[in-house]
Amino acid sequence: RKIAEGWLSHEKKLIDLNAWIPPQERLALQEKHQQEMELTVGLWLEQFHDSLRDAKASTLQTYRRTITNRILDPVAPGDQVEDITRLRDIPLVELTKQDVYQWWDAIERTYDTPETNRKAYRRLKAAGREAVERELIGSNPVNVPAANKSVAKDSPYLPKTEELHKILTEVPARYRLITALILFHGLRIGEAIALEGDSVVAHDTTGGRRYGVRVKQNAQRITPPGKSTFMLVQPPKSRAGNREVPIMPEFIPLLEEHLDKYVAESPTVVRLSKEFGGGTRPAQLLTTTGAGLMGMDTSYRSVLARAVERAGVSPLIKPHSGRRWLVTMLAEHGAHVKEISRIVGDEDLEVIMSIYMQVRAERTTELMDIVSKSVARG
Repeated sequence: RKIAEGWLSHEKKLIDLNAWIPPQERLALQEKHQQEMELTVGLWLEQFHDSLRDAKASTLQTYRRTITNRILDPVAPGDQVEDITRLRDIPLVELTKQDVYQWWDAIERTYDTPETNRKAYRRLKAAGREAVERELIGSNPVNVPAANKSVAKDSPYLPKTEELHKILTEVPARYRLITALILFHGLRIGEAIALEGDSVVAHDTTGGRRYGVRVKQNAQRITPPGKSTFMLVQPPKSRAGNREVPIMPEFIPLLEEHLDKYVAESPTVVRLSKEFGGGTRPAQLLTTTGAGLMGMDTSYRSVLARAVERAGVSPLIKPHSGRRWLVTMLAEHGAHVKEISRIVGDEDLEVIMSIYMQVRAERTTELMDIVSKSVARG
């Protein structure tokens, strides 16, 4: 009886406060509230990225690594900073702009990696935007203007032509062709690793036989949680990545020697991305390891780094340096930016202009000498 009287008293109080709703609806609201409280920022970030089914496996891997290192399981020293670690456990419906500001200020203080910090912020903002779209929250609290600002960077090192030639002579013979394609022809490392025998095409011209390489795929290193790392063959980085790159005449003997000596007789089994139907297929790779396997990008980077050291050139030369060198050389020889785009397989003209295209230190003197000849007296 006392329990019943207590229940009636509680219900009457709700009526007096104009807050009464049927018990069944009240229970449903309580359950909804419980579910909302269980959906934390960290859990929603994982669910959001699981839903990105159209993204490439390599892209998702990068996204997940970024949010893990800055939000879900922050790497040291951020793992000891409460304003960073608390974010993942906040219920999504209770996340405020102040929470986001505290997290952003903390990662900026803690990590000297402004670009990675910005990428983590962009993933958090995208997840918030999707939560609004799904009506999980009313508005997106992820709005820190400072996090949207680009980080000023020093211009990357632009290698000299003679440095690239020195490196090429120091690379083991098996890897000279792939090195020439990366350093002198602007191929991305994954594009070069994924080339197959039929990627090489010959053209008979009035000036003799010419060759090109058709880029139609890209190899990306993938490390699934708890599993072994492997190279995944997937479509090129962008639509512009599908292209044919002419081989410079100087490197045709190197190409022909490689085709004769270093293309494996037996095909290599490669793993395919979902865009290529998944599973595996045999591939006659243009460059393989000594054991006839597809090489890892990390392994090739080590090969190149050792060659750079032996050649005694700048240690700042990396695989991507070749794209900067080629874009700069093409521009100096009068190539239009759209022609450059066709060769290097990048349709973002602004990136080509601002990131890849640089000015050689010697070029300003050369240009002034050209002008000098035109204005010289007599």
